Amino acid sequence: MNSFHLKTFPNQEYLLNPSKAERHYIFDKNGKKYIDLTAGGTSFNLLGSGNKRIHQSIMDQMQKFEHLDCKTFDDENREKLADILINSSDAFKNNQKKVFFTGSSGAEGIEMAMHLSFQFHKESGNYNKKWFISRDQSYHGATSGALSIGERPNLEFFRPLQSPLRKRISECNYVRNKKENETEDSYTDRLIKEFEDTIRDIGSENICAFIAETMMGGLVGDVPPTKGYWKKIKTICEKNNIHLILDEVWCGTGSSGKYHCFEYDEIVPDFLVLGKTLGCGYIPISCVVLPYEFEELIKSGSQRVEMSCTFQAHSLAIASAIEVQKIITEKGFIKEVFSKGEYIRNILKENLANEAFIKDIRGRGVRNTIEYKCDNMKDFCAQLSSEMFKKYSILISSKWHRTSLSHAMNLSFDEIDFYLESYIKTIKELIKQWGNKNVRINKKRAYF
Repeated sequence: MNSFHLKTFPNQEYLLNPSKAERHYIFDKNGKKYIDLTAGGTSFNLLGSGNKRIHQSIMDQMQKFEHLDCKTFDDENREKLADILINSSDAFKNNQKKVFFTGSSGAEGIEMAMHLSFQFHKESGNYNKKWFISRDQSYHGATSGALSIGERPNLEFFRPLQSPLRKRISECNYVRNKKENETEDSYTDRLIKEFEDTIRDIGSENICAFIAETMMGGLVGDVPPTKGYWKKIKTICEKNNIHLILDEVWCGTGSSGKYHCFEYDEIVPDFLVLGKTLGCGYIPISCVVLPYEFEELIKSGSQRVEMSCTFQAHSLAIASAIEVQKIITEKGFIKEVFSKGEYIRNILKENLANEAFIKDIRGRGVRNTIEYKCDNMKDFCAQLSSEMFKKYSILISSKWHRTSLSHAMNLSFDEIDFYLESYIKTIKELIKQWGNKNVRINKKRAYF
């Protein structure tokens, strides 16, 4: 049978041919049920499938209108959602902010944040600020600007098309990149010096923004920053009039155990990008939270935001995202996400911390990763995924150098106990099998 659908990986078979999804389970054509720890494959389905409240919010909006362009027509729901995003924590208490809805994907949010930062500087008279600094081992999406600040092998294919006004500095990953006998404080200071040296080399007058994931996300595997890292970065950015853009597409709105992940680090970014966790997969949506002053600048300057698209602030997406965020911000919900994260990491550390193949166990909230140390980690992870799938009907994201447990926020403790018991049993059996071959730290970069 001919297929007219171009697959991303044309030589690769699909994992499942689903017939339906309910809560945190995916059913195949034969009715077999699998528990999904990938939240839809790329960890967007953070409230599970089939939520009746969210479905109803979409149906209610459809009775009014599906979408009307946000530049011409008012939709009171946009203000309601913006209010939730600003006032659902104390993070922005003393920082006046605006919310700009940017489209569907997190990449669109990143792209728009870069353009908004550039326009902010230009409207302020800083015409030379065109450079963007990002970090190694980061991924921010697949639009042109987002690609230009990321790092993974397939992104290099497009490098000839991208602006040369980009510079990456080292990732913040103490366990992987510390020198022998280097303390965490010394490691942090080394990274800060690299950032300052980079600013000096390019010239602060030429740098628009520093863009990074608050907690390094799905590519590296849920690496929280070292203590004091973001405070020092923020101070340097303020001193040099460089915008700090934090990408919380992966770790935003409750998934980290706090409404905004940066709350752990006691800072407030200039720009915050949200995506996956904003609509939780019901209808795609993304946004940028930015300084209130931007609006005042453009009122007396260009009199418009210079970038827009047809489906930004899509009315159905806004309506569904309001209900998503209402659920996330209900009393006790985020506190329980925090508790689940502590519980998951404690169980993993109690059972696996001393195993030869385990390099690190880390994360925040329900964004958690186990990193390995063995030869041929790619095959090790592939076998682990296969065993979990065949023996326990569990879908996990296990690849490159790590397993990321990136499931929905409202997975029950009973479901968590089931997958932890299955994973711990499986990984111990595999370590025993592979240990008969060899066990040594693979010092090559194995992130991809």
